[in-house]
Amino acid sequence: MNLSESTHTLLSLSQLLSGKVFSTDVRENIRLIRENETQGLCLYVLKEVDQHTEFFEIRELLRKQGHDTSVMWCDREELEKISQQFSAEDEAIAGSSDFQNLNLSLIEEAVSLRGSDIHIRIESKFTSVLYRIDGNLRRMRTESAEWGTRMMNTLFNSMSEQQSHSSLSYNEPCDARVREEFVNSYGLSTCRFASRPGGQGRLAVAIRLVSRRKKSLSFDELGLTPSEENILRRRLSSGGTFYSGPTGHGKSTVCQCSAEFLAVEDTGENFMSVEDPIESPIEGLFQTPRGKQTFGEAIRNMLRMDPDRLYIGEIREADSAIATIEGILTGVSVITTIHNQNPVDILQRLRNFGVELDLLFDPTIISCLVGLRLVPLLCPKCRVPWHVGRESVSPYMRDLVETYAGSEGVYLREPDGCDCCDQSGIRGRIGVFEVIETDNEFMRLYAGKGKLTAYLNWMEKGGVTLCANATRLIKEGRADPVWVHRRICNLDRDARLKMGSEL
Repeated sequence: MNLSESTHTLLSLSQLLSGKVFSTDVRENIRLIRENETQGLCLYVLKEVDQHTEFFEIRELLRKQGHDTSVMWCDREELEKISQQFSAEDEAIAGSSDFQNLNLSLIEEAVSLRGSDIHIRIESKFTSVLYRIDGNLRRMRTESAEWGTRMMNTLFNSMSEQQSHSSLSYNEPCDARVREEFVNSYGLSTCRFASRPGGQGRLAVAIRLVSRRKKSLSFDELGLTPSEENILRRRLSSGGTFYSGPTGHGKSTVCQCSAEFLAVEDTGENFMSVEDPIESPIEGLFQTPRGKQTFGEAIRNMLRMDPDRLYIGEIREADSAIATIEGILTGVSVITTIHNQNPVDILQRLRNFGVELDLLFDPTIISCLVGLRLVPLLCPKCRVPWHVGRESVSPYMRDLVETYAGSEGVYLREPDGCDCCDQSGIRGRIGVFEVIETDNEFMRLYAGKGKLTAYLNWMEKGGVTLCANATRLIKEGRADPVWVHRRICNLDRDARLKMGSEL
C-alpha cells in the first residue's frame, strides 16, 4: 500500500454518509481513503468483514451517492499501518468538557503552526501561553491566572495517564502523559506533561507534542550528508550506535528511522525495543514499554527473548549503560540515545556510568558515535542578504561571521517575517550531524592520550564536525549565522580546538 497524507486523505464514513452511525466493529475495521489527484474512493477492509451486513450497507449508500468505490482487502497489520499514517477526522472525544476542548484547541493550533512544545506560565495575576516553533519560543496569548489553573488541572487530572501524583500539585513537580485518544486526530501519539512550581500558586508547565510519524524518513531528508549516510549504514549492522544531543533535537526520530532502515533491510530478524514510554510506532519492530522494571532489568529480560537487534529508548544511568554493553557482548546489535553535548563525550559518559575500560575502548562494541542538532531554516521568501542586514549585527559578531563563514551567499533572518513563514522568518528545521566511526586508532588515542587527541586526529583524517556542517548551511544561505553561533556551536569552535594542537 503506497499511501501518504500528501497524496491521499482519510475520510470519515459517518460524515460522508450524512451522519449515519455504524457499529464499533465496522468502524474499526474499515478505512475510506480518497486519492487526492483523481478524487477516487477506496475502502480498505479487514478480510473478516466481507460478509458483514453493515459493510454491504456502506457500499450501497456510497453507490446511491454516486461514488464508484473500489475495495482493497487487508489484514490487521496493514489496516493498523493505515491508521498510523493518517490523522482520523472523526476521532474527537465525545462529551469533552469546555476546558478539555480548550486544551485540545491549543494543541490543534500549536500543531498547525509546526509547534513542538506548548509552554504555560501561570503567574500570580495572569497566564502566558507560548509555543516553541522551529526551535524558538513564541508568545501567543495572555489569559487570567484562574484560566491557566483550570486548564492545567483539567489536562493533568482528567485527560492524562501515568500521572506522578493523583492530582496536579502546585508544591511539587509533576509528570504525566496525555491519553492518545485525545490527540490522535492531530497527528500526535501523546503529549508529555511536565510541571514545576514557582511558589505562591505560580506554575511552569511544558507540554511536549509527540508526533506520530506518518512515513519513514530517508537519511538525506533528516540532514545527513552522503558520506555520513554511508558511515551510518555501514556501522548500524553491528556493535552499538549511540545518538547524542540535547532534549528536543531529534535524537529519537533519527534513531527510529535508523531502526526502520534496518528492519526493512532484513525482515527475518527479531528486532525489539525497550522504551519509556512508547511514542511513535516503528515499522518492523516489536515495541515494548519499560513498565515497572528499570531500563537495565528490561534490557536483560529482552535478551531472553532471542533478539537479533535491540532499540533502547535511552541510556539514563549506570544500570542501563552496563546492560546495553552486556547486550552487545551477546552478539546483539544495539541502537540507542544518550544525553550528551558532543558525541566524542559519549565514551566519558559511559565511563562515568561504570562501563569497564577494556569494553569502553573496543570499536567492535561501541562502533559509532553520532551527534546532532536541529537548525531552523531561513524563510526563502524574506531572508535578508548579509550585506543588507550586517549593520544590525554587533561588531564582534560581524567579525566572527565574516572570518569563519564569509559573506558571500550568507543571509540573516527577517525579524518580522512574511506570510509564507507566519511572520517568523523561519520555515522548518533540518538536522546537522557529526558521525564518528570508531576504529582501533581512535580508541587507542582516546584511552592513551585523551579525548581531544583522538578527536583532532579524527578531524585531520577528514572527519566532518557538527560545527563544519552548521557553517555549510550558513554559506548556503539556509541558516542564520547569529542563531547558529548562539544555539548550535561557536563558529570558531573548530579553529580554537586546533589552536596549539601541534605543540
